[in-house]
Amino acid sequence: MNTDVDLQVWLAAAGTLKPGIVIPYVQSPTNTKLRYELTTTQSSAAGTSTIRQGGDIQLHANEPRAITEMTIHSTDDASCNIQLVFENTEGKEMLYTFSCPN
Repeated sequence: MNTDVDLQVWLAAAGTLKPGIVIPYVQSPTNTKLRYELTTTQSSAAGTSTIRQGGDIQLHANEPRAITEMTIHSTDDASCNIQLVFENTEGKEMLYTFSCPN
């Protein structure tokens, strides 16, 4: 296993209506197994909501892998962020942070 994996991580938005479906993807140049933790936080005048999901994911070289699908309803006055933390088998953590798609 490559201990210094160069991951590609991105969000895809499905549909144009609100609430929107957001799909986080990850891809590795090598076969690898990772632990992940996904945290979505939305804050507005009404309060803060945080959702977490985690687990193990097996990646095959150069094949994009969807982690999950989320439905996010965002208002103009809300801030929304998605954070992904990956950890390889040697314990190296890789952090990726995104704003939620509008």
